[in-house]
Order: sequence, then structure tokens, then C-alpha cells
Amino acid sequence: MDKRIVLTAACVVLTACAEFPSMDAGMSRQDLEAKGGKRLAATDLRQSITGALVSGRSHTGKGGFWDWNLDTDGAVNGTFTHSKGAFPQTGRWNVTEDGKFCYQVSGSGGAESGGYFGGCQDWYRLGADLYAVEGTLAMKREVIRR
Repeated sequence: MDKRIVLTAACVVLTACAEFPSMDAGMSRQDLEAKGGKRLAATDLRQSITGALVSGRSHTGKGGFWDWNLDTDGAVNGTFTHSKGAFPQTGRWNVTEDGKFCYQVSGSGGAESGGYFGGCQDWYRLGADLYAVEGTLAMKREVIRR
């Protein structure tokens, strides 16, 4: 294979990966709890994320990264970014009375945009960090107050 093609492909991959902020790859819910992570109650979760920009890697493990503005009226406006580009996403979010963060979001731009998806997550605090737990995987979330 031509060395120029291999070098070009490597540069494309490194450039795409460099676009994602450095965040941990996650841990199990058990590990999070063993380290002292505490599940947030509904009131604490609402206070932590309402009106904030929330960012993190996808729970799918496919390397996607999303930035969502969680508006005070329950709207989600943001982007999903992965190796095929950045795609707008819109939808709705809420925190249930039992403290779960639930969302329904659709992406513009076909399957690469994330399509239409939803779910619910438990959120934990470990020190100053927040983690969203979907299934058994806990992923760190960056929360920026606006």
C-alpha cells in the first residue's frame, strides 16, 4: 500500500479524535458506587443541569460525543459529533420524580446524526464530577452553567 495513503488516513483519524474533549471512558455503576459516587435525587439533579450545557461521550461506546443545551422549558438543542461530522439534535428532556434524567432526541442528517432515540439515566455525583448511568455503564458529564 502506498505510504502516502496510510499517512493521510492516519492524519484523518487523529484529527477526528482530536476534536473530542479529553474525557474518561466511563466505568461500571458498581465501580462508581465503590468509589463513593452518590445517586442524585430529583431536586439535586434538576438544580445541577437545568439551563446548562451538558457534554459527554455516547454510552454506545462508538466514540460519539454530544453537547446538549438543556433549556429551562425542557427543550434539548445541541449537536452529536463523530468521525462523519457534527449533526444538529433537538428534542425534549425532563427529570422524573424518582430522579431519572429522561430524554427524546432526534438528529438532522440521517443515521449518522444519531437518528431518533431516547432513554432514562440515573445521575451520580463523585466529588465535583457528575456521571450519567445508563444500564451498567457510568459516563462522566461536563456541566457548564450559562
